[in-house]
Amino acid sequence: PAARLMFLQKLRGSDPAKARELLASTWKEEEPEERTAFIQVLGKNLSLEDEVFLEAALDDKRKEVRKKAADLLAQIPDSALVKRMQERLQPLLKFKPAEEGSILKLKKGTKASLEINLPIECSKVMQRDGIEAKPPAKEIGERAWWLAQMLGCVPPSYWRAQWGCTSADYYAA
Repeated sequence: PAARLMFLQKLRGSDPAKARELLASTWKEEEPEERTAFIQVLGKNLSLEDEVFLEAALDDKRKEVRKKAADLLAQIPDSALVKRMQERLQPLLKFKPAEEGSILKLKKGTKASLEINLPIECSKVMQRDGIEAKPPAKEIGERAWWLAQMLGCVPPSYWRAQWGCTSADYYAA
């Protein structure tokens, strides 16, 4: 396994599609621990072409494999996983830009606002997409934890385009 892993890592640098094909050809026979290591290889030269394989890995028996697949899919801005996260977040976030000449704008520090609603549940479908149901620490509530994870899968450029705001507006809210 170690030699195959090294070979796949090297091949992924020169021929990402071939490396993915080789990985897919033996995937079902690999030991769970090996699948965890092998899937990380796809992080090099990651592209939308890897999406089909990674989406299938979201159904793997091993939690670490599913989590890595979700993490990799979140790095592909046009992936179906990112689009699903955008759809989940859409009703939860409402950006309200300050209107030109608004009285609100006259108050110091009041330029725009972001209304946030927390998700109600962490469904099995969300968990399949890599959302952990239980937060790692008591400092954050479950619902805020789900929201934070979903937000981590959506590039800020999506929100700037959705809300028609600049980076400065986005971060000021």
